[in-house]
This record gives sequence, C-alpha cells and structure tokens, in this order.
Amino acid sequence: MILATFQLNKKQVVSYQITGHANSAIKGHDLVCAAVSVLGQAITNELSNATINENGGLFIGLIEPSADNKVLCETLLHGLQDISAQYPQNLQVVVKGN
Repeated sequence: MILATFQLNKKQVVSYQITGHANSAIKGHDLVCAAVSVLGQAITNELSNATINENGGLFIGLIEPSADNKVLCETLLHGLQDISAQYPQNLQVVVKGN
C-alpha cells in the first residue's frame, strides 16, 4: 500500500511524504502507482523553496508558505484523496495537524 502523509500548520501543508507500493498490478502495469508517482513528481517539481528527499520514497519538508505552493500542495492532497477513494486498498492518505 502507498501511504501519503501530509502535515498541516494553520491549514497549510508544510510537509508531505509518499512511501510504499500500490501492488494493484504487476510491475510496469500498476496504474495506481503510476498515477500517484506522476502526480507527486509533477507537483513536487513545481514547488519553490522546499526540502526534497527521495530516499526510499518522497519526503518534502520546509515548504515555503507562498500562494503558489499552497495551491500546488492542495492540488496534490485532493488528487491523492480522489485516487484513494477509488482504490482504498492501494492508497491511504493521512492528514495531521491543523
């Protein structure tokens, strides 16, 4: 299962982590894994002034609280929540903080 964890502070994403494998199909044919990977990488590549660590997954921290970063992070969160609603056995999204 893929686990996506978002940390909020004052209703704004300050960090997120995406780890694991969807295991919904054989390697190279896993649509859930592909969707999460593409969405996660595309959003992450557009963030400004964030700390990125791709060791064993994707961890993004110290996200600068800008208007653009807020929209990008909310897009990622809502996109992953939509995927999780369709594939709850393959993706879990956890939101911590306020």
